[in-house]
Amino acid sequence: MPLVAGAGERRSHPRRGCGTLLRGPSHVNHWTDAGLDQPMAVLYGADNIGLAVSINEGALMQTLLKPQQALIYAMITVSAVDRSMTDAELKRIGSIVRELPVFRDYDDMWLLDESRECAALLSKDGGMRRVLDLVTAGLPENLRETAYVLSAEVAASDQRIASEEIRFLDLLAETLSIDKLTCAALERAATARQQTG
Repeated sequence: MPLVAGAGERRSHPRRGCGTLLRGPSHVNHWTDAGLDQPMAVLYGADNIGLAVSINEGALMQTLLKPQQALIYAMITVSAVDRSMTDAELKRIGSIVRELPVFRDYDDMWLLDESRECAALLSKDGGMRRVLDLVTAGLPENLRETAYVLSAEVAASDQRIASEEIRFLDLLAETLSIDKLTCAALERAATARQQTG
């Protein structure tokens, strides 16, 4: 199923915010506020580079993220929010950290540690809202669109956009004050990079 709706094509998902170019398969259950904030026992399967939820109480007390941490938290959350982190999503996050200049001083072990701390936070009641607050506080203005386009790219990396992921992108755009036209342009760039021919 294509990730980009064609001109004049009617979208079945009843959403009105950013993310109008992204849509998930019709069988995905619709997102609810309660559903996203329920504790998640496992965010990473054994086949997904062995990342397991490790509750770190010190991490939960953290009040401010560095910009690089905020970018990671946004990407991990959009991948985990549907309770199914795919190999494609995890590999894309890893390649982003290795490729982008903003992460040039960081390595895979740092990514592993940050992913675990983000997972610990998401496993708590109200964790997703807390992540959004931390991401917003930790990002300077020039990296806010970067956070959105990277999150959209992770969501699109497995060629399947769940409704929970779309809703998270809506909330991310809202908290980062990114307008709809900018969202649409960023989403088009993200999905274009995932085309296989």
